[in-house]
Amino acid sequence: MSATPAPSTAPVPPPGGAGALYRAVWRWHFYAGILVAPFAIFLAITGAIYLWKPQYEASRYRELFTAPVPSGSTTVSAAAQLAAAQAAVPAAWLSLATVFLLVTGLLWTKGAGQWYRTLSAAVG
Repeated sequence: MSATPAPSTAPVPPPGGAGALYRAVWRWHFYAGILVAPFAIFLAITGAIYLWKPQYEASRYRELFTAPVPSGSTTVSAAAQLAAAQAAVPAAWLSLATVFLLVTGLLWTKGAGQWYRTLSAAVG
């Protein structure tokens, strides 16, 4: 004679419940990872390229960052170059001052406006 197991009196969990919610959240988390991973990889690669860009450009475009000095000529200091530029175009720095004052709004203040008018009259 065979023994039949006694029926279980443990409650049967209803379909759905916390386990189903956990699996659903985990599944959507997986789908979100699949969707976001290509963008994250792309950002990592382009960020690495951007990080190493100065070193790459320095080696690739070396001839553009330096100017050869012809033999028999001398180098000129920055102050001498500035003086030559100011002599060639005397009012050029005034336009830079005007742009600065317009952008910052200082041209409309009493002190800066008076300074600018005096400077404009002196330069002509």
